Amino acid sequence: MNKKLIALMMPLVFFACEGEDDVDDVVTLTGGTWLVSSIVEYDQSGLDEGEPCSGTFVQEEVWSEESSLALAFTEDGEVTVTYSFSLNGESICTSWDGVLINDGADCFDENMLQYNDNDTSDATVSMDTLCGWWDGQYSNGICSGSESDVSNYSTDGDLITITTYAGTDSAEVDNGVFSITDNVLSLCLLEIEYYDDGQDNGTYYGYTAEK
Repeated sequence: MNKKLIALMMPLVFFACEGEDDVDDVVTLTGGTWLVSSIVEYDQSGLDEGEPCSGTFVQEEVWSEESSLALAFTEDGEVTVTYSFSLNGESICTSWDGVLINDGADCFDENMLQYNDNDTSDATVSMDTLCGWWDGQYSNGICSGSESDVSNYSTDGDLITITTYAGTDSAEVDNGVFSITDNVLSLCLLEIEYYDDGQDNGTYYGYTAEK
């Protein structure tokens, strides 16, 4: 091949490869799974300040390997929210104000004795049963399980709307904004609680997640 032609082609090859790398580096909302690292509940005053998910927050929930929340957005306008947990028996029993007995097979709550004439059977629950209350399975001292819900979503620029139970009389709509920076998703949603006799003004929650 002509050496001059090769020399002319080299910049084209370089720019083509550079362009492909730039496309690969773009992180979008869809494709893959976002693993939530924290959820922050913000003070209600944020509803009137015009700057949601900024300022005073009520509480922050940090997610770990023991208890995780994942978000998966598709190009078809669906988002799957998956909650998974893997907790040791002691922590589950402690949350019931009890202690493990019978080599970890049962959980005993001494405080229950005052309500049932000191009947230890009513103050004892098997770990299989206790884990089942969490919709989990108990095995080798670990209570684990997962639950997924699918909702619909739409975006317009940095605005996002998530609709649960779309197309039904029970449809619930949450609106918010999102941004993606350095592979980190920041999602701010105004989540409204719906009741039989109406709904509340909503609460702002800020989600931070990574792929």
